Amino acid sequence: MGDKYGRGGRMRDGLIDIFMAGVTRADPDRAVRTALRDAPTPDLILSLGKAGVAMARAALDRFPGVTCLVVTNPENAADLSGATVMVGGHPVPDEGSLAAGEAILNAVDRLGAGQQCLALISGGGSALAVAPVKGVSLADKAEVSRLLL
Repeated sequence: MGDKYGRGGRMRDGLIDIFMAGVTRADPDRAVRTALRDAPTPDLILSLGKAGVAMARAALDRFPGVTCLVVTNPENAADLSGATVMVGGHPVPDEGSLAAGEAILNAVDRLGAGQQCLALISGGGSALAVAPVKGVSLADKAEVSRLLL
């Protein structure tokens, strides 16, 4: 096959370069910092998903003092100065997910006319924060999630 396909060859090095470029571009901290560079200051930051803490940290660095609610999974939960961090179930929603869904709805309801919410959403949010419609229980929602998995 020649050096082109051999160990340490150009193809392997090129694939590693492509992979690392993707990892770098997908970094939630970097992505949020770049996206918010010229953004106006919001009144509320909601950060939802497995990358919730990393995204919120970057947003709070840009907008210190803004009210911030983070919902993430247990593995990525961490104390974050200036933020309320909640934990929901993943990949199956649980009581924490229900509490997080209610907290998000309450936070948005408190916004006044003309106030802005910055919503940072990464993977896992559909299980981490739930607010089932009337007639659908948390158990129903969890069972549907289990079946879909």
